[in-house]
Amino acid sequence: MAIPELLQALLEARGPSGYEADASRVWRDAAATYGEVTSDVLGSSYVRVPGGDAPTLAVLGHIDEIGLIVTHVDEKGFLAVRRIGGFSAEVVVGQRVTVMTRSGEIRGVVARRTAKTQRDEKPNAADVDDLDVDIGARDADEARSMVRQGDAMVLDGMPFEIPNRRVVSRALDNRVGSFVALEVARLVAEAGSPPGDVVAGALTQEEIGGFAARAGMTRLRPDVAIVFDVTATNDVPGADPRDDGEHPLGSGAAILRGPTMNPRVVDLLLDAAEEEGIPYTVEVAARVSQTDADEIHNANTGIPTAVVSIPLRYMHSPIEMVQLDDVEACARLAAAFARRLGPDSSFDR
Repeated sequence: MAIPELLQALLEARGPSGYEADASRVWRDAAATYGEVTSDVLGSSYVRVPGGDAPTLAVLGHIDEIGLIVTHVDEKGFLAVRRIGGFSAEVVVGQRVTVMTRSGEIRGVVARRTAKTQRDEKPNAADVDDLDVDIGARDADEARSMVRQGDAMVLDGMPFEIPNRRVVSRALDNRVGSFVALEVARLVAEAGSPPGDVVAGALTQEEIGGFAARAGMTRLRPDVAIVFDVTATNDVPGADPRDDGEHPLGSGAAILRGPTMNPRVVDLLLDAAEEEGIPYTVEVAARVSQTDADEIHNANTGIPTAVVSIPLRYMHSPIEMVQLDDVEACARLAAAFARRLGPDSSFDR
């Protein structure tokens, strides 16, 4: 097994929400193989594979990741930080970080402030207020010569491979989704002109609220959209498939059903999976999807939208894990969906 070269490059790039330029550059360079690459003022990237007169399909993943941002430098040169995106502060205690500065990347470590406790007391769960980042500075002046308030950082967690075609890395949420979007562009381009245009996109700022998704749809104006993201597996201790269905590693693409998903799009995805022998599971959301689809499905005058997710273990940590078979299933499914669109395709409800 080998991690696909593009996925490896995307995972090695840094790109917390609002600071995605390095990761976006990798995506755009790869996308140029399949068509003209464009971007918008929020940093999202797009490539269009031209097709016939069937509906225009947008296949979209977000390229940003969780991170931290510098809010203060104290007199001893320690950095106070706040979270970019939603995750437990416990995840970052004792981790190494890479700080993105105007002079380049610097390294540091996240330490929990020392607190005296009684011998029989159990330490409380860490909060972000309990954390300091140590970049090795002697004092505040040296630290401020190295970083500025508002500099962002990400956890160190470079990709590696383990058995059963499994990959471990930080930022799989959701570099893997943006990778799948580009894989769909590759598959439809290599197969020849698709029935309608296929636009692949790598969206920014999802982890802080999906702000770029709606703006992107105003620009693209697709007729139908598939959003690729990750979903937490339930094949780990303590997980309960009663929450949203059963989608362990190796089970294929997780197709979401729920009130904001267009049922005609979902049914066409399910039909494509069955007819093409693509492994899949059904995921269920009782309300919103907690992905960019929540901003996309009611953008413009409404866009028929579906979510196809890659099962992932250990979300929002430096040891996120996916299985490459599931990644490939998601790309194959969306390409099969694109082939089934025709001039008379309608997703009206």
